[in-house]
Amino acid sequence: MPPKSILVVDDERRSRSLLKSALRERGYRVLGAASGLEALAVCACRPIDLLLAKPEMPGIDGRQLAEALARPFPGLPVLYFRQPDAATLIRDVEEALAAPPPKKEPGSAVGPPAAARARGQTANG
Repeated sequence: MPPKSILVVDDERRSRSLLKSALRERGYRVLGAASGLEALAVCACRPIDLLLAKPEMPGIDGRQLAEALARPFPGLPVLYFRQPDAATLIRDVEEALAAPPPKKEPGSAVGPPAAARARGQTANG
C-alpha cells in the first residue's frame, strides 16, 4: 500500500518545513503549500489523504480551503493548527488517518462539510 499523502498548508515557511520534515520521517508522502490558492493548485494535480492547514492565513484561509476541497475529496480528514507542535500534530494525523470515514448524513450527497469533520483547534489551538 502506498504511503498516505498529506498536504501541509502554512504561510510561514519555517513551520511548514518543520511539519513536512517530521511527517516525512514518519513515512508519509508530504506536499506543501504557502497559501490556500497554492494548495488548490496542488490538489488539482495530486490526490491527498489528509489536509493539515493553518486556519488563519491571508487570502483563502484553512477553513475556506477545507470547504473548497470537500467536493473533490469527500470525507477528506482535515486538521487545523496555529502553532506547529510536530509531536502533537503527528499523533493527531495518525489518529485521523486511522479513523473510519464519516458516515453520510441523511439528505447529503457527500456527508458533512469538511470543516464540520475537522478536529478544529484541538491540535495546538
